[in-house]
Amino acid sequence: MGQAGKFYLKGVLTNTLGQVIGISSYPFYIIEGNTVLTLASDKKIYKPGETITITGRVENRAPIVAENLTLTLNSSQGGQTPQLLLTETVNIPAGGAYPFMITTTAGEEGMVTLSGVVRQNNQILVTIGDQYEVALPYVSAYVNVPDRVGNEPFTIEVEIWNDGNVDAIVRFGVQSPDFGDSQTITVPPGETRLIQYQQQIHQATAYTFTFLGDLDQSFTRTVSYGLGASIQFGVGGSELGIFSEGSVAVSVTITNTGQSTETLEVTYQLNPGATQQSKTYSLPVGGSATDTLYFDLAEGDYQITATSQRPDATAQANFSVRKENQVEMAVTLGTQTDGLIPVNVNLTNLGFNEISGSVNVSVIGGSGQ
Repeated sequence: MGQAGKFYLKGVLTNTLGQVIGISSYPFYIIEGNTVLTLASDKKIYKPGETITITGRVENRAPIVAENLTLTLNSSQGGQTPQLLLTETVNIPAGGAYPFMITTTAGEEGMVTLSGVVRQNNQILVTIGDQYEVALPYVSAYVNVPDRVGNEPFTIEVEIWNDGNVDAIVRFGVQSPDFGDSQTITVPPGETRLIQYQQQIHQATAYTFTFLGDLDQSFTRTVSYGLGASIQFGVGGSELGIFSEGSVAVSVTITNTGQSTETLEVTYQLNPGATQQSKTYSLPVGGSATDTLYFDLAEGDYQITATSQRPDATAQANFSVRKENQVEMAVTLGTQTDGLIPVNVNLTNLGFNEISGSVNVSVIGGSGQ
């Protein structure tokens, strides 16, 4: 090559489409004279603020002692003034070597040139140059969540890309009222990390995603629950009124209030008693179904409850069952005034039918007349 120094043999592997599959490099030295200088950093790319370790050695290949060898090591970046990293004066025996190691801190982004020189009596014996890069990772994230779901499980996907030339370290977290996770992720240059979560919800749920470290951002995504229902007995309200003893018919209306077609299973419970039944209804968005429940009931007071799960809906109503004709009478006497005794008659209709007629009041004396 006609020139002494440190060089790199670089190999690039491509496919038939010209796409790069892999890149590798190997350092080697071309030397002249009896004094040899080698140096290298522990990595080729650093983040700002990261510790850099530089190692090397000065070799004396002459058959006599090399005295008063002065080693200097400088770094420079762009047009900035070179920074002195090391200066030492050493004596190296014939065939011997002097190893050295220093540490420094990576500064701002850019290429940094290392320059090592060995002098003897102000005469340059050997010069070696090398480079390392200071770079920031370029990290981006994408979160994929559905806008609306039903009862089926769904997947949350989080992708983190690193388009930079140095490893990215991201502290990631996700939180919802019923779920949470956090982890630290290292993403090498040019790579992507995929995180997946299986979730199932039964109401609108907000997920907050947080990224810290080499990516600093936070946002919230809300997944709406697309199912909803309402149940109503009769014309609404909690009182259905009075029914005649025997066969009782109770009307119920089920409405799809969600955003998707639904199949609802509604369970009806009548108390007192152990009467329970379940029915299934398929309803389009905004659709309703009216049904009639039949019971054979004796006189008494009852409560009926309807329940649907996922989507959750409930309704409750009270009603009474009475005999067709049943009247309760109460008679009370007042205090006699001016020879007159007031008689009060109270009638209560305890039956189902309307009662009409007359009340006959007779007074029987002490002798039975």
